[in-house]
Amino acid sequence: MPTALKRFQVPATDPLMDAVGVAEHAWPGLPKSQAISRLAVIGATSVRRAEPAAQEALASTELSQRQAFEFVTSGAFARYYPADYLEELREDWDDRS
Repeated sequence: MPTALKRFQVPATDPLMDAVGVAEHAWPGLPKSQAISRLAVIGATSVRRAEPAAQEALASTELSQRQAFEFVTSGAFARYYPADYLEELREDWDDRS
C-alpha cells in the first residue's frame, strides 16, 4: 500500500520468524506488517520498563553492567533451554583447572 511513512527492510531470520509466529498466534488474521509493528511497540515498551529497574539496581547495589544486563534479561531464554542445561553441558567438560 502506498505511504509516505518510512519503511524498514530486515532479513527474515529464524528468531524474527519465530516472533512473527508468536504474533500470528496471538493476533490471528492480523497482516504480518501490522503484527511486526505491534511486536516492535510491545518490545520497546518492555525494554523501556526494564531499563529503569536495571538503572535502579545499578545505583542501589553497585551492580556491574553484566549483572544489570542479567537482571533485565533474566528468564528471557528460559523457553529455549531447560533449567538444567548448563549443568548437563558442564558434565561433558574436562576437569582442567
